[in-house]
Amino acid sequence: MDYIASLYDEVQAKMDASEEHNQLTKKTFEEIQALYIKEQERDADFVPIGSERDEKMIGKMNKKAFGMDEEEVPEESESTKVEVKQAGRT
Repeated sequence: MDYIASLYDEVQAKMDASEEHNQLTKKTFEEIQALYIKEQERDADFVPIGSERDEKMIGKMNKKAFGMDEEEVPEESESTKVEVKQAGRT
């Protein structure tokens, strides 16, 4: 049964790739270039979770959501804090 499922997945992947290829062949160079540039801009705007930039963005969102100065944004209470444990560490 796993063999049939893997064959199905392989054929489906080839069909999807072929469909994407057909969609791209119908586009002009300029349209493909615009899509590429759009993807590059999206990648450049990527902000990893937990980074300093991410923390600043969260602070700005909180400030905007609460309509307060950054100092006035309420801290997370002890009852709502969640301890994060990493697998494999004691």
